[in-house]
Amino acid sequence: MMMQRFTLPKDLSSCKFALPPTLTQRRERTQRRVRVHQSSERGPASSLHARRETEEEALRRRLAESEKVEERVKIISTPAELEAHLEQAGERLVILEVQGEEVCDTGLVEEVEAQWKGDAKALEAQKLAMCERIKSTFQRTARECSHTDFLEIEVPDGPEGKELMAELGISVLPTIQYYKHGKMLWEQAGSVGMEQELGEGLLFVGNEGMHGVRTQDYVAELTGLDDHWKFVTDGANENILKVVMVGTTCKPAIKAFPALMALARSFAQSEKKITEFARLLVEDRNEVQPELKELRILEVPTFLFYRGGKETGRLVSSNRGDLIGTILQQLSDAGISPPPPPRNATAGAAQRREARTARPKRNPWK
Repeated sequence: MMMQRFTLPKDLSSCKFALPPTLTQRRERTQRRVRVHQSSERGPASSLHARRETEEEALRRRLAESEKVEERVKIISTPAELEAHLEQAGERLVILEVQGEEVCDTGLVEEVEAQWKGDAKALEAQKLAMCERIKSTFQRTARECSHTDFLEIEVPDGPEGKELMAELGISVLPTIQYYKHGKMLWEQAGSVGMEQELGEGLLFVGNEGMHGVRTQDYVAELTGLDDHWKFVTDGANENILKVVMVGTTCKPAIKAFPALMALARSFAQSEKKITEFARLLVEDRNEVQPELKELRILEVPTFLFYRGGKETGRLVSSNRGDLIGTILQQLSDAGISPPPPPRNATAGAAQRREARTARPKRNPWK
């Protein structure tokens, strides 16, 4: 194999060496790439939204949001005020947030041990920051969900606060309680996971999601066995898969319901109806309920699948992936093709691919 030999010129002054870019040049290059990327992602139709709000506009927006929160979140201080609000609520869901002035508990058993092993001040600062985020989430939820009443109690330090917590039946701060018809349906204690659980609890117990989404528009509410069998048999069709979630106000059922709701909304966008969704809630009591006994339910949540008025399978799980996989398998077994992804989702993906393709290639030396 012939090797090619290279020789350097004797006069090196005639050679041009590429010098690395200066810090200013690198910054300018980065800014150019960011501008190109943003313009390709936004497109010409979105240029009007690129303007940032002024300080005055931001202040007006924050003031309007604060006024909305004051309207939607009622501050109370005693259990008697809570009872009065519950009597006035009627059919509406009431959510009570109980927070401490200087206390934010995780609700975990390992918390005391962590305080000994770690920096106590740093851990306390992290917990207080978490409670501030929970408070912001609670206020944002109150602004968005108009069909639910929101109450707030701040527990003072000292013996007075301990007495108030005892009257409310709580031992951990923060705690969020859900009431309907004067009865507490669900309670979340401790800051860990509370931000996510607030939305899950509102969706499950209050039948309401963010931006006014109502669960009944996608998942039918069944109040007993008669409703259940009517849902199964009405319009029975071999080409329509009916899914019934059987559950109580337990944490696994509350965790699973957002997945059922998301699937119901996704299938609702299909041009041809191939699925129907419903849920049957039974009271969480010690004795076995008639609904659970007749439907042979041993654990909740249990998902029942029907086609043509007959049960074709069941799933005992609160895992979103298991639910999606089982529904797709049920459709496949029946020879039913699942709906394609929503048009806006595929269009958005195509736009992102085009933007990446059109983006100029990076040259580190220019």
